[in-house]
Amino acid sequence: ELKKVYKQKNWPDINVGIGLSTGPMTVGDMGSVIRKAYTVMGDAVNLGSRLEGITRQYFVNILVSEETMRATKGILFRDIDMVRVKGKDNPITIYEPIAELAKTSTELQEKITTWNAMIKSYRLQDWSDAESKLNGLISVDSNNKLYQLYSERIALFKTNPPPSDWDGVTKFDTK
Repeated sequence: ELKKVYKQKNWPDINVGIGLSTGPMTVGDMGSVIRKAYTVMGDAVNLGSRLEGITRQYFVNILVSEETMRATKGILFRDIDMVRVKGKDNPITIYEPIAELAKTSTELQEKITTWNAMIKSYRLQDWSDAESKLNGLISVDSNNKLYQLYSERIALFKTNPPPSDWDGVTKFDTK
């Protein structure tokens, strides 16, 4: 809603990344008698921060962990990738919340279903099927940067196949 107001006033667009993760954490005043801060700490907090940091890599505004996606009802999600973020050994699947399911058109639901099927083919290294599904999506939305990212990945893997132990995980070494 705020973006609409800014656009009407010809102000610069607001673009922020948001990372959401669900899990145990500690909340409260932390520090010493000299310096205290009300803060939140824990693995889920750190993961949320990492997800926020990689929103720009996928050209999306919000990324959520699988735990958050599973704990959320009534939202349509797009499977974005499997990633290994700094400080975590195990890969996680990340998702983008798209819209409230009850307010989602059949056309959008079909588009997300096609995307999620493309991601499945991508992870199975079925480059031709992934490329075919992705090309269908690109034909409708050629300016989508996430589609372009995966198009480049697929083209690269078709000419330079990943090693036999490839697990479909994208590794991020920065915070």
